[in-house]
Amino acid sequence: MIIPNIADESNYSPLCTAFQWKFSPTEVKSNGEKCSPPFYNIMNAHCFQLKVDYDYCVDSFYINLKRYRGKYDHNGLAIKMNDNIDFQIHIFGKNGKMEVFEWDSVKGIPKYKAIGEDTYREIENDEINRLTIDGYVHLHCFFNKTM
Repeated sequence: MIIPNIADESNYSPLCTAFQWKFSPTEVKSNGEKCSPPFYNIMNAHCFQLKVDYDYCVDSFYINLKRYRGKYDHNGLAIKMNDNIDFQIHIFGKNGKMEVFEWDSVKGIPKYKAIGEDTYREIENDEINRLTIDGYVHLHCFFNKTM
């Protein structure tokens, strides 16, 4: 993240958090799924993870966002996800093709579990081919500040 040149950094608050990740559709088809490293939302220190998997029955990819128990979460407490989030994924493909996926909420985590349930978006196999550049789908992820 690039911080602009400002005189007083104590009052600086970024408007969004960016996370970039890529996956190979061929690898996902052969191995079943691909998970991103866990990443944090800087506004409330919630931890998340992306997972991509492929379903041969419907010939589609699924991008899953889930709440992940992070280093700031107590293992013995259930995590209820009541906070509204504004999470977006921008995927830029060939010939100016762009897809935007949005989440406004995710499911919580039960006691003593590490990961919550998936909340997913579907991409058909034909569409993934138009979003693949040099063998990879590049995801640009943002947590926008909600009011």
